[in-house]
Amino acid sequence: MTFKGTSKAFDQLVDQSRQARIIAEKSVWSEGPVCLPDGSVMFSEIPRNRLVSWSEQGGLKVELSPSDFQNGHAVDGEGRVIAASHGKRGIERRKSDGSWEMLVDRYQGKRFNSPNDVVVASDGAIWFTDPDYGLKSQDESYPGGKQQLGEHVYRFDPASHDIKQFVLKGIAKPNGLAFSPDNKMLYVVDSSEQNHRIMAYDVRDNKLTNEREFVTVSPGVPDGIDVDTEGNVWSGSKEGLHIYSPKAELLGKVLIPSESATSNVALCKNASGDHWAYATSGMRVWRVPVSVVSAD
Repeated sequence: MTFKGTSKAFDQLVDQSRQARIIAEKSVWSEGPVCLPDGSVMFSEIPRNRLVSWSEQGGLKVELSPSDFQNGHAVDGEGRVIAASHGKRGIERRKSDGSWEMLVDRYQGKRFNSPNDVVVASDGAIWFTDPDYGLKSQDESYPGGKQQLGEHVYRFDPASHDIKQFVLKGIAKPNGLAFSPDNKMLYVVDSSEQNHRIMAYDVRDNKLTNEREFVTVSPGVPDGIDVDTEGNVWSGSKEGLHIYSPKAELLGKVLIPSESATSNVALCKNASGDHWAYATSGMRVWRVPVSVVSAD
């Protein structure tokens, strides 16, 4: 692994005095890492149809198998895990007894495509993306036809059960998403080959306005993103992690050796108080020493 900073800010974000390490090296396309309240991390292995956790004390542990092809994850204000399920084509929540409950799986009576990534806003609302990736491969979902004609972003309020659909002209393939620290801006990844970029939107009265391109990620196609407490955007790419300032300046890169692209990243703090970026990259999940945590 190589650290390639282009600014002094990069040295304050990535802690090069500590060693990066691989925490899983036999995964099959790992995705959706999420920081858990106890300091551990959880991630999906979509083709294996299972959910896996890792902690320094216990190592790797299978949390759920089959997982109904869960992909992206988030944690709500009460510490409950929220999951985007390809297989169930909806958004699930893990209850205190470990079982999962479906929160929403339809818009206007029609099933979602294959919810991909999910984030919880400060008001408790759940925002998620719904591309059709899961419908195209039997390794990522169960058989089923497409009911939502478009691929969109949604906002679901678990208290009122209100669901809103956002048709974003600048997004062809909505994928990863994350809020700015003040929740006034939503970043949405467009993973289409023609765009491979991160878009930004102002959030006003639960609506998305002022659509603009934040950055184009190259080489490769961006997938999952995270935003740290300073407002910097961390994105996967073909060569590893790219870190951008709130002004879209490339602060530096974490070059990750892999046979495939780095898909997702989660900025976490473990039980000892150390900060780590967990990056899913093909068969491996990496733990990279950093100095910041996620704003979510």
